[in-house]
Amino acid sequence: LKNSFKKEGFREANISIYFHLKRNNINNKLIKRLIEENTPQQQNLDVELNQELKGHEINEVANLMTTLLNDIQRLDNYQTFNETPERIQRVVEHHKKSNNNSFHLLLRNKEKELIGISIVVFKKENPTSVNQFMTGVLKEYRGLGLPTWMKAYMYDYLQKHYPTIELIKTDCFSGNLPMIHINKKMGFEEAYRSTEMVYEKN
Repeated sequence: LKNSFKKEGFREANISIYFHLKRNNINNKLIKRLIEENTPQQQNLDVELNQELKGHEINEVANLMTTLLNDIQRLDNYQTFNETPERIQRVVEHHKKSNNNSFHLLLRNKEKELIGISIVVFKKENPTSVNQFMTGVLKEYRGLGLPTWMKAYMYDYLQKHYPTIELIKTDCFSGNLPMIHINKKMGFEEAYRSTEMVYEKN
């Protein structure tokens, strides 16, 4: 299939790696240690776990997501991301209509500015799997272990409050080496990869 696209003038762009973490493979001793280490509070950050974004938070999330997406290490930077409040609102409404829970773990600095986020989505009734989407912080807060802390916090929360969940799914670009390292550290195993094919007009 890939060769067929190439014959039509498409080229390979970014490769996405999809990871799975089974509940039985979660190292809860490690999770507990990671939650206790490098806490946001040690960096004078506030933590919020919101099931539903408020009006002003949608704008904040759109701005932060735009920055984080464009900062991601990837093989091909052909695409410039631009998340808008309208698109975030549509995603929120879609999850509501699909009877999904959508949790946003937010980190704020002492000026109450949004500097970090992690998102998980799963069915409201007897969920068996959860998708974890964007997890990241602004550049000036990197190197502090905060994304690892957010992932660990989420997994601990999910196990305590949603015992039917058996599988956590996440993904990242193959060029995003820091996130690949975090995922493997947390016990994720690579499930499969997908290659993005791009057609560029002259």
